[in-house]
Amino acid sequence: HDSTVDRTTDGTGAVSELTLAEVQRLRLKVGLGGDQAPLTKERVPTLAEAMAQVKGRALVNLDKAWDIRDEAYDVLVDTGTLDHVLFKSSAPVAEVEQFLATDPEILYVHVVKEENAGDLDGFTDHQPEAYELVFDRLTEPQIQPAVVAALRERARVWVNTLWYGLAAGYTDESSLRDPAQGWGAVVDRHQADMIQTDNPEQLVSWLASRDREHGGRGEWPSLPKGSVRVQAEDYSPAGKGIGYHDLDDENRGGTAARQYEGVDICDNNAAIVMCWIRGGEWVTYTVEVPKSGNYRVSARMSSPYFPAGRFSMTFDGQSTTGPVNVAGTTSHDAFELQEIEGTQYLRKGTHEFEVRMDEDAYQNFNIDYFQFDRVKQ
Repeated sequence: HDSTVDRTTDGTGAVSELTLAEVQRLRLKVGLGGDQAPLTKERVPTLAEAMAQVKGRALVNLDKAWDIRDEAYDVLVDTGTLDHVLFKSSAPVAEVEQFLATDPEILYVHVVKEENAGDLDGFTDHQPEAYELVFDRLTEPQIQPAVVAALRERARVWVNTLWYGLAAGYTDESSLRDPAQGWGAVVDRHQADMIQTDNPEQLVSWLASRDREHGGRGEWPSLPKGSVRVQAEDYSPAGKGIGYHDLDDENRGGTAARQYEGVDICDNNAAIVMCWIRGGEWVTYTVEVPKSGNYRVSARMSSPYFPAGRFSMTFDGQSTTGPVNVAGTTSHDAFELQEIEGTQYLRKGTHEFEVRMDEDAYQNFNIDYFQFDRVKQ
C-alpha cells in the first residue's frame, strides 16, 4: 500500500521511480517493517512469482490493482490462477461491467462506501461475488438493514474489521475482548458472509464455538483449562504511590480507561492497553489462581522498536522474575504473546504481582494483558 519502499525494505525512494531490477534487489523487513525492523533474506516477488507460491493454497485479495487490471489479468491467466484472485474496486459500475464482460471467470468484489451507495442497482449482466461494505458510522446508507438484505440476495456481504473506520467501531481487537462488540455484531446484526481480519485463527475458533451442531459450546475466548488473564488496565485501585508509580499524573491515553488515574491507558483499535511506558514506573495487580501449581506467565505486547523495553515481575513481594526483554513486533498495533522465562509456583487463591520497568532501559511498548498458564507436571 506504500508509495515508497522505505517502510518495508532496506531501500529508499518512490516505487514509481525505481526499475523492476532495482526493486528486486531490495530485502524485505520483518512483519510490518519500520525503521528498526530486522531484515529478512526475502526479496520482493513479482505477481507471477507470488501466485506460483499461492496456487492451491489461498485466495488473494487484489485490492490495489484496479488501475492495472488488464496486466494483472494476463499474469493470472498465464499462471493458471485466475480463480485464486478477487479483483476489487469502487469504480463506476459501467467500467466494472466492461471488464467483467471480457471473461466470465473473473472474480470481483465491489467496494461500497457512502459516496457510491446509490449505485448498487447498476449491476445487471455481471454481479460481483461480494459487496464490501465500508462504513464509519452505523447511520450510513450502505449498512442499513434493507440495503444489506437486498445485497445478500445477489452476492455475499464482506466486512473488514482490521481497524477503526472500516466497519465503524467493530475491529479485530474489540472482537478479541468481546465478540459481541465486533465479529458477533458484524455477522448477526449486519449479516456479513465474509470477514477480513488479521486474526484468522481466532476468528475460526470463535465461529467454531458458535457451531453447536459440531460441538461448539458457545464459550469464547476459550483459554486453556486453568489459565487466567489479567488486563493491563485492571491494575490496583489503591492509587498513586501504593497501586502504581507513574512519572507524571496525566493519563496520556485520555478516556480509554481510568482517565482520572495516572497510569497511561490507550485505545489501540479497541485493544485497551497500558501505553507511554517509561523507565522507573511500576504497577501492581492481583490475580485469582484457580488451582495450586507452577504457572508460566506471558504478556501480550507490541512495539515498533528493537529493543522495545525491559521489566521485571515480583510476586507477593518475594519471588522476582526477569528482567524480561521485550521483543519488538514492528508496530504498536501488532500484538504478540511473549512468554516470560521461568515459572512461578502459586497456591490457589489471590496473589499480588508488581510489574516494574527497568529504570536504565529504553522503554517504548504497549501491554494488553498478562496470561497465567498452569504447567502440567
